[in-house]
Amino acid sequence: MVGPWSILASLNLHTTPSLPWSAPVMAVYLWSAWRYAGGIGPPRSTREFRRALLRARALTLREWRTCLHTGVLAIAALWSLYGVVSIYIPAHIQRTTTTALPIQSMVAAVLMSALVAAVSEEAGCRGYMQVPLEKRFGPAVAIASSAIVFTAIHLGHGASVLQLLPFYAAAGVVYGLLAYAAGSILPALVLHFIGDLILFSLRSFHIVLWKTQKPSSWQNTYATLGVASAVVFMVGSVLAFRRLLRQRGGVFSRTQTQRNCLD
Repeated sequence: MVGPWSILASLNLHTTPSLPWSAPVMAVYLWSAWRYAGGIGPPRSTREFRRALLRARALTLREWRTCLHTGVLAIAALWSLYGVVSIYIPAHIQRTTTTALPIQSMVAAVLMSALVAAVSEEAGCRGYMQVPLEKRFGPAVAIASSAIVFTAIHLGHGASVLQLLPFYAAAGVVYGLLAYAAGSILPALVLHFIGDLILFSLRSFHIVLWKTQKPSSWQNTYATLGVASAVVFMVGSVLAFRRLLRQRGGVFSRTQTQRNCLD
Protein backbone atom coordinates (compact mmCIF):
# COMPACT_ATOMS: atom_id res chain seq x y z
CA MET A 1 0.00 0.00 0.00
CA VAL A 2 2.93 2.32 0.61
CA GLY A 3 4.09 1.94 -3.00
CA PRO A 4 0.85 3.12 -4.63
CA TRP A 5 0.64 6.03 -2.18
CA SER A 6 4.20 7.11 -3.01
CA ILE A 7 3.40 7.05 -6.73
CA LEU A 8 0.15 8.97 -6.31
CA ALA A 9 1.68 11.56 -3.95
CA SER A 10 4.65 12.11 -6.28
CA LEU A 11 2.36 12.51 -9.30
CA ASN A 12 0.18 14.93 -7.34
CA LEU A 13 3.22 16.96 -6.30
CA HIS A 14 4.47 17.33 -9.87
CA THR A 15 1.10 18.15 -11.45
CA THR A 16 -1.23 20.04 -9.12
CA PRO A 17 0.51 20.54 -5.73
CA SER A 18 -2.17 22.94 -4.51
CA LEU A 19 -4.96 20.36 -5.09
CA PRO A 20 -4.44 17.24 -2.92
CA TRP A 21 -6.41 14.86 -5.14
CA SER A 22 -4.10 11.93 -4.36
CA ALA A 23 -5.44 11.63 -0.79
CA PRO A 24 -9.08 10.78 -1.68
CA VAL A 25 -7.92 8.49 -4.51
CA MET A 26 -5.66 6.63 -2.09
CA ALA A 27 -8.44 6.49 0.50
CA VAL A 28 -10.63 4.57 -1.97
CA TYR A 29 -7.77 2.20 -2.83
CA LEU A 30 -6.92 1.68 0.84
CA TRP A 31 -10.54 0.92 1.75
CA SER A 32 -10.83 -1.56 -1.13
CA ALA A 33 -7.60 -3.31 -0.11
CA TRP A 34 -8.73 -3.45 3.54
CA ARG A 35 -12.07 -5.01 2.59
CA TYR A 36 -10.39 -7.59 0.36
CA ALA A 37 -7.83 -8.49 3.04
CA GLY A 38 -10.73 -8.89 5.47
CA GLY A 39 -12.52 -11.47 3.31
CA ILE A 40 -14.70 -9.35 1.04
CA GLY A 41 -14.56 -10.19 -2.65
CA PRO A 42 -13.53 -13.21 -4.72
CA PRO A 43 -12.51 -15.90 -4.56
CA ARG A 44 -15.13 -17.23 -2.21
CA SER A 45 -12.89 -20.13 -1.19
CA THR A 46 -10.40 -17.83 0.59
CA ARG A 47 -12.82 -15.42 2.26
CA GLU A 48 -12.78 -16.97 5.73
CA PHE A 49 -9.05 -17.53 5.53
CA ARG A 50 -8.41 -13.86 4.69
CA ARG A 51 -10.77 -12.72 7.43
CA ALA A 52 -8.96 -14.87 9.98
CA LEU A 53 -5.54 -13.59 8.93
CA LEU A 54 -6.49 -9.91 9.06
CA ARG A 55 -7.86 -10.34 12.60
CA ALA A 56 -9.97 -7.18 12.51
CA ARG A 57 -12.56 -8.35 15.01
CA ALA A 58 -14.98 -5.63 16.10
CA LEU A 59 -14.67 -4.77 19.80
CA THR A 60 -17.20 -3.74 22.38
CA LEU A 61 -16.98 -0.29 23.95
CA ARG A 62 -15.60 -1.81 27.14
CA GLU A 63 -12.94 -3.71 25.18
CA TRP A 64 -11.97 -0.52 23.35
CA ARG A 65 -11.53 1.35 26.66
CA THR A 66 -9.43 -1.43 28.16
CA CYS A 67 -7.23 -1.93 25.09
CA LEU A 68 -6.64 1.77 24.42
CA HIS A 69 -5.88 2.43 28.09
CA THR A 70 -3.33 -0.39 28.04
CA GLY A 71 -1.74 0.67 24.78
CA VAL A 72 -1.60 4.38 25.65
CA LEU A 73 0.32 3.64 28.85
CA ALA A 74 2.91 1.61 26.94
CA ILE A 75 3.31 4.15 24.12
CA ALA A 76 3.50 7.00 26.64
CA ALA A 77 6.44 5.23 28.27
CA LEU A 78 8.20 5.05 24.90
CA TRP A 79 7.54 8.71 24.11
CA SER A 80 8.88 9.70 27.55
CA LEU A 81 12.09 7.79 26.88
CA TYR A 82 12.32 9.27 23.38
CA GLY A 83 12.09 12.74 24.89
CA VAL A 84 14.99 11.96 27.19
CA VAL A 85 17.13 10.45 24.41
CA SER A 86 16.46 13.44 22.14
CA ILE A 87 18.15 15.75 24.64
CA TYR A 88 21.51 14.04 24.28
CA ILE A 89 21.66 12.92 20.65
CA PRO A 90 20.88 14.78 17.39
CA ALA A 91 17.22 15.01 16.50
CA HIS A 92 16.07 12.62 13.79
CA ILE A 93 13.71 15.11 12.19
CA GLN A 94 14.55 15.56 8.53
CA ARG A 95 14.54 19.07 7.13
CA THR A 96 13.74 19.11 3.44
CA THR A 97 14.88 21.69 0.93
CA THR A 98 11.81 21.43 -1.29
CA THR A 99 9.45 24.34 -1.75
CA ALA A 100 6.80 24.46 0.93
CA LEU A 101 3.48 23.00 -0.13
CA PRO A 102 0.12 24.69 0.48
CA ILE A 103 -1.21 23.92 3.94
CA GLN A 104 -4.12 21.85 2.63
CA SER A 105 -1.73 19.61 0.67
CA MET A 106 0.59 19.24 3.65
CA VAL A 107 -2.25 18.28 5.98
CA ALA A 108 -3.73 15.81 3.48
CA ALA A 109 -0.31 14.22 2.86
CA VAL A 110 0.44 13.84 6.59
CA LEU A 111 -2.99 12.35 7.36
CA MET A 112 -2.91 9.89 4.47
CA SER A 113 0.73 8.89 5.07
CA ALA A 114 -0.06 8.08 8.70
CA LEU A 115 -3.18 6.13 7.71
CA VAL A 116 -1.42 4.15 4.97
CA ALA A 117 1.48 3.25 7.27
CA ALA A 118 -0.82 2.20 10.12
CA VAL A 119 -3.19 0.10 8.00
CA SER A 120 -0.54 -1.61 5.88
CA GLU A 121 1.87 -2.37 8.74
CA GLU A 122 -0.78 -3.56 11.18
CA ALA A 123 -2.55 -5.68 8.58
CA GLY A 124 0.74 -7.10 7.32
CA CYS A 125 2.76 -7.49 10.53
CA ARG A 126 0.19 -8.01 13.28
CA GLY A 127 -2.39 -9.65 11.05
CA TYR A 128 -1.25 -11.71 8.08
CA MET A 129 2.22 -12.41 9.52
CA GLN A 130 1.63 -12.77 13.25
CA VAL A 131 -1.59 -14.78 13.21
CA PRO A 132 -0.19 -17.94 11.53
CA LEU A 133 3.02 -17.66 13.57
CA GLU A 134 0.94 -17.61 16.77
CA LYS A 135 -0.81 -20.74 15.60
CA ARG A 136 2.42 -22.57 14.76
CA PHE A 137 4.98 -21.29 17.29
CA GLY A 138 3.02 -19.51 20.02
CA PRO A 139 2.60 -15.81 20.86
CA ALA A 140 6.15 -15.10 22.09
CA VAL A 141 7.85 -16.13 18.84
CA ALA A 142 5.10 -14.57 16.74
CA ILE A 143 5.26 -11.18 18.49
CA ALA A 144 9.06 -11.10 18.44
CA SER A 145 9.15 -12.03 14.73
CA SER A 146 6.59 -9.39 13.73
CA ALA A 147 8.45 -6.78 15.78
CA ILE A 148 11.74 -7.60 14.03
CA VAL A 149 10.15 -7.33 10.59
CA PHE A 150 8.37 -4.12 11.63
CA THR A 151 11.72 -2.64 12.69
CA ALA A 152 13.48 -3.81 9.52
CA ILE A 153 10.84 -2.13 7.36
CA HIS A 154 11.90 1.25 8.74
CA LEU A 155 15.54 0.75 7.77
CA GLY A 156 14.58 1.97 4.33
CA HIS A 157 13.94 5.45 5.73
CA GLY A 158 17.65 6.30 5.77
CA ALA A 159 20.38 6.87 8.35
CA SER A 160 18.35 9.52 10.16
CA VAL A 161 16.05 6.81 11.51
CA LEU A 162 18.76 4.65 13.09
CA GLN A 163 18.41 6.24 16.52
CA LEU A 164 14.71 5.39 16.46
CA LEU A 165 15.14 1.66 15.76
CA PRO A 166 14.97 0.63 19.46
CA PHE A 167 11.73 2.58 19.77
CA TYR A 168 10.32 0.96 16.63
CA ALA A 169 11.22 -2.47 18.02
CA ALA A 170 9.58 -1.70 21.37
CA ALA A 171 6.50 -0.27 19.64
CA GLY A 172 6.33 -3.43 17.51
CA VAL A 173 6.25 -5.55 20.65
CA VAL A 174 3.54 -3.35 22.16
CA TYR A 175 1.37 -3.50 19.02
CA GLY A 176 1.91 -7.25 18.66
CA LEU A 177 1.07 -7.98 22.28
CA LEU A 178 -1.99 -5.73 22.09
CA ALA A 179 -3.25 -7.49 18.95
CA TYR A 180 -2.74 -10.87 20.61
CA ALA A 181 -4.42 -9.87 23.87
CA ALA A 182 -7.35 -8.11 22.18
CA GLY A 183 -7.83 -10.73 19.47
CA SER A 184 -7.96 -7.82 17.02
CA ILE A 185 -5.51 -5.46 15.30
CA LEU A 186 -7.90 -2.50 15.57
CA PRO A 187 -6.62 -1.00 18.88
CA ALA A 188 -3.01 -1.23 17.68
CA LEU A 189 -4.03 0.30 14.36
CA VAL A 190 -5.59 3.31 16.08
CA LEU A 191 -2.55 3.86 18.32
CA HIS A 192 -0.20 3.35 15.37
CA PHE A 193 -2.08 5.95 13.32
CA ILE A 194 -2.00 8.52 16.12
CA GLY A 195 1.71 7.93 16.76
CA ASP A 196 2.62 8.26 13.09
CA LEU A 197 0.41 11.32 12.77
CA ILE A 198 2.40 13.03 15.52
CA LEU A 199 5.76 11.90 14.13
CA PHE A 200 4.97 12.85 10.51
CA SER A 201 3.63 16.22 11.65
CA LEU A 202 6.87 16.97 13.49
CA ARG A 203 8.87 16.08 10.40
CA SER A 204 6.68 17.81 7.83
CA PHE A 205 6.23 21.06 9.72
CA HIS A 206 9.81 21.11 11.07
CA ILE A 207 8.78 21.16 14.71
CA VAL A 208 11.59 20.39 17.16
CA LEU A 209 10.37 19.54 20.65
CA TRP A 210 13.77 19.02 22.24
CA LYS A 211 16.92 21.03 21.54
CA THR A 212 20.13 19.03 21.17
CA GLN A 213 22.57 21.38 22.83
CA LYS A 214 25.10 20.67 25.55
CA PRO A 215 22.98 19.37 28.44
CA SER A 216 22.27 22.03 31.03
CA SER A 217 21.13 21.55 34.60
CA TRP A 218 17.55 22.16 33.47
CA GLN A 219 17.87 19.52 30.75
CA ASN A 220 19.30 17.03 33.22
CA THR A 221 16.35 17.69 35.51
CA TYR A 222 13.98 17.23 32.58
CA ALA A 223 15.72 13.96 31.69
CA THR A 224 15.30 12.70 35.25
CA LEU A 225 11.60 13.55 35.18
CA GLY A 226 11.29 11.88 31.77
CA VAL A 227 12.85 8.66 33.02
CA ALA A 228 10.65 8.70 36.11
CA SER A 229 7.56 9.23 33.94
CA ALA A 230 8.62 6.39 31.66
CA VAL A 231 8.99 4.04 34.63
CA VAL A 232 5.54 4.97 35.95
CA PHE A 233 3.93 4.50 32.53
CA MET A 234 5.81 1.24 32.00
CA VAL A 235 4.70 -0.24 35.32
CA GLY A 236 1.14 0.86 34.59
CA SER A 237 1.23 -0.72 31.13
CA VAL A 238 2.60 -4.02 32.46
CA LEU A 239 -0.20 -4.22 35.01
CA ALA A 240 -2.76 -3.25 32.38
CA PHE A 241 -1.46 -5.88 29.95
CA ARG A 242 -1.59 -8.53 32.67
CA ARG A 243 -5.19 -7.61 33.41
CA LEU A 244 -6.08 -7.60 29.70
CA LEU A 245 -4.49 -11.00 29.12
CA ARG A 246 -6.26 -12.37 32.19
CA GLN A 247 -9.59 -11.13 30.84
CA ARG A 248 -8.93 -12.82 27.52
CA GLY A 249 -7.92 -16.02 29.30
CA GLY A 250 -4.29 -15.55 28.27
CA VAL A 251 -5.01 -17.12 24.90
CA PHE A 252 -5.46 -15.85 21.37
CA SER A 253 -9.13 -14.94 21.00
CA ARG A 254 -10.65 -16.14 17.76
CA THR A 255 -13.78 -17.83 16.53
CA GLN A 256 -14.09 -21.51 15.73
CA THR A 257 -14.26 -20.55 12.07
CA GLN A 258 -10.89 -18.85 12.34
CA ARG A 259 -9.43 -21.94 13.98
CA ASN A 260 -10.66 -24.12 11.16
CA CYS A 261 -9.29 -21.73 8.51
CA LEU A 262 -5.81 -21.76 10.02
CA ASP A 263 -5.63 -25.49 10.71
